[in-house]
Amino acid sequence: IRTEGRPTFCKHFWAIYWRRMVMFYREPRQWFMMLGPFLNVAMILLIIYSFVYVFTVAIGGGITNLVLNEIIGFIFPVFMIIGFATTSGIYTMTPIIERNPNQNLRQLLFLSGLSSFTYYLALLVADFCLFLFSFLLFLIFVAAVGLDSYSGQLGHFSATLLMFGLALICFTYLFSHMFKDLNSAFRCQSGTFLLLGLIAPGIVSGLGQLAPGNVGGSILLFFYIVDPFYTFYMVQYTIIIQSYDPS
Repeated sequence: IRTEGRPTFCKHFWAIYWRRMVMFYREPRQWFMMLGPFLNVAMILLIIYSFVYVFTVAIGGGITNLVLNEIIGFIFPVFMIIGFATTSGIYTMTPIIERNPNQNLRQLLFLSGLSSFTYYLALLVADFCLFLFSFLLFLIFVAAVGLDSYSGQLGHFSATLLMFGLALICFTYLFSHMFKDLNSAFRCQSGTFLLLGLIAPGIVSGLGQLAPGNVGGSILLFFYIVDPFYTFYMVQYTIIIQSYDPS
């Protein structure tokens, strides 16, 4: 990154921002990762609608629209979490690649006067801009399909998804420091995020019913504070419940 004279905060910021965008443009794998969460949810809903069509038309069964909408409403955030967990590597690639000893790019950037705060702030803004594309796809999809579970709640859905995006990106940056190799990070990250976001809270919730006192609730509170996936699911679950029972 070349700058004339003494590099300023703005010069460093925009240099990192545009470098991140160029890396995204040159890496088709990241394009798929950006579209991955939406494609995951869209494919699952297509399978569900196809099954309902076969069940109601070909077999002669019957599922009411209310039941179908409730099923879709409750599984929608689950598969959103799965989609974001399995494609979150898009936010891991840049920090790990630039920290790689073979390239030593981060060290060169810091020697040029770039601070860690400026680096991660610019990276966060760039990655959040990429996240906005997925956000818009989900927002258009929910509004176009007209999911009953989010009727009148698009504002809350949008706000929580945007805050989840910021938390997810920051959480991924923190997680990336555990690895020096990109392949190792990819192998571990998706499974770890799914474990923290869905599997572990589910097990704790189930065992908490058997534990004395409020042990399960205290452990779930820990997940609620530190785990963006579990927090996002619980907020979506609350929105869905309120849409069916406003009282």
